Amino acid sequence: GSKRDSRVEYSELPSIPRTDFQFSFVFKTSSDEGIIFYGANKIHEDFISIYVKDRLLVFSYNPGAGVAVMRSSQPVNADEWHSVIAERKNEMGSLYVDGFLQSNGNSRGSATARHIDLKPPYYVGGLNKTVTQMSHSNTEGPRFRVGRVFELSMDVKPRRNTGVMMSVHG
Repeated sequence: GSKRDSRVEYSELPSIPRTDFQFSFVFKTSSDEGIIFYGANKIHEDFISIYVKDRLLVFSYNPGAGVAVMRSSQPVNADEWHSVIAERKNEMGSLYVDGFLQSNGNSRGSATARHIDLKPPYYVGGLNKTVTQMSHSNTEGPRFRVGRVFELSMDVKPRRNTGVMMSVHG
């Protein structure tokens, strides 16, 4: 998303992140905020979001019964490359930036809501106007322009398998 409302939408992922998953990517941006990845169910109750807000990287998810939110402890510097791992194992989420653990979070869900139920499309680099409004509380705000420079390489994989499952280069 180098321009307002620009994005890449995917109709499927090679592996659907539900209970245990890991996103790993490198990025740089020239903006203080912006969407990196967003996926949700139709009512935006279950979701996974990775975004920059006030120069902090944020990873959050909700299996439908409680939100886990993890934030980087240090700002992500504009025009510098950062490597990121955002993962969930059982109920525990973790966010790593440049090889350092930044934050842990927990969303246990309920007996019937442990899985994150995502439906396509999956967004990289921004959101369309309708989704921006519906996802407001899941991403802390309506502005999703990532700035003039936004480059991303991302691998998505279930934690139990090995290998590259998805690669996005923008």
